[in-house]
Amino acid sequence: MLGTDDRIAIEQLNARYAQSIDRGDGPAWAACFGADGVFVSSRAGEVTGAEQLAEFARAAGDAPGAELRTHWIGTVLAEERDGTVNGRCYAMVVEGGAEPRIVASVIYEDELDRGEGGWRFRRRVVRIVQ
Repeated sequence: MLGTDDRIAIEQLNARYAQSIDRGDGPAWAACFGADGVFVSSRAGEVTGAEQLAEFARAAGDAPGAELRTHWIGTVLAEERDGTVNGRCYAMVVEGGAEPRIVASVIYEDELDRGEGGWRFRRRVVRIVQ
């Protein structure tokens, strides 16, 4: 059973994930994943391991208009079943400027692990809704 401290830590993991990708901070974003962490999306394919994850985030930060994009993550749900913790949450990617607009709506499906360094994504799959 996940306690309050675990749920808060998973919320904080999602916040670190969003803020580090928005800054293009590859090492910080990769640290949101376990040692063999996997990020999967229809746009990026499968990105595996700290080195590839860090490069992905760095490249995202260098993309045109990246300084105007922010990830907004909410409705975080984490459930433990049979010793496995799965998460699900919704996110919007907002492009700023004079007239901010939602450029993507996504659903994250997660497998989570708690290790010495706290909670990390074992696998995060992104389903782009819009």
